[in-house]
Amino acid sequence: WQVNPDNRVYLNPKKMQGSNLILSQGTESISIRASEEVLSGLPLTAEMHDFQLESLTGMLFDSTIITGMVNGKFSLANYSPLSFTSDLRIDTLTFLGSRHGNLHAAAKTADEGKYEIDISLQGEGNDFNGNGSYNTASAEMDFRVVMNPLNLKPMASFVSTYVDSLSGGLRGDLSIKGSFKEPLINGTLRLDSTYLIVKQTGTPLHIPSAGLRFEEQKIFFEGMTLFDSAGRPATITGNGHAENLTDIQYQLKLQTDKFLLSGKKRYEEQLVSGPLYAGMELNIKGDLTEANIRGSVRILDSSLITYTY
Repeated sequence: WQVNPDNRVYLNPKKMQGSNLILSQGTESISIRASEEVLSGLPLTAEMHDFQLESLTGMLFDSTIITGMVNGKFSLANYSPLSFTSDLRIDTLTFLGSRHGNLHAAAKTADEGKYEIDISLQGEGNDFNGNGSYNTASAEMDFRVVMNPLNLKPMASFVSTYVDSLSGGLRGDLSIKGSFKEPLINGTLRLDSTYLIVKQTGTPLHIPSAGLRFEEQKIFFEGMTLFDSAGRPATITGNGHAENLTDIQYQLKLQTDKFLLSGKKRYEEQLVSGPLYAGMELNIKGDLTEANIRGSVRILDSSLITYTY
């Protein structure tokens, strides 16, 4: 990396006039520049051009964990009241070997204490957009999130401990208002052509389409049907209620005449292997800390169960 010969950065936030630092290597560069016109140095501008994320992550951990090319600009116009604009783009974002597409994030101050935010993820099967505002005075937000879809396959690395072969998409259109502690959510989320294998049981699951509908603090399960490897269905119906993000209560019903609960031994972490077939009619009621399950489970003929401890 090279540094501009006339580099200098003043650390006094009231006297940054003339600060000028440019780090460069080939086409990559990082720069910090302050205005020459006023003693404060405002506006203060920081820019990144063609910066490779692995140049930074390689100093902290394995450089292949997260990669991508960053272009961005941050401009600080005033400290008090805070006034800034920022625009960041990461092209060909890769995390743990999975390609996620191109990430764009922009934020700026609007009225005093109000921030406007715009985030999108495009490419690699993703079409995600989120935009809105947050008001620090009222501690309330007003956001809209649209997924059309969000590709689940690149997310596999986040859940690889529990799930294998994740694929499909998540579609939705959500309005999120209120506080972070007690958000009011309206809209829908829907799984689309989703497939996965539960590692602890070796159970393949196919979910052609399954939805959740949100009406502020109410949650409704809509058309949620799971299919096993032979196409046998299990349906989940019910609803939930969320006072806040840590107090979510639900009341569900799970029903199937015959379903593969555990498949053949596939994974080292698999506790139960089969094939294990069961018919079930269960009522499940609880919250995030515990569940009360009542009903019946019938182990069907042709089942073979092996438990590994």
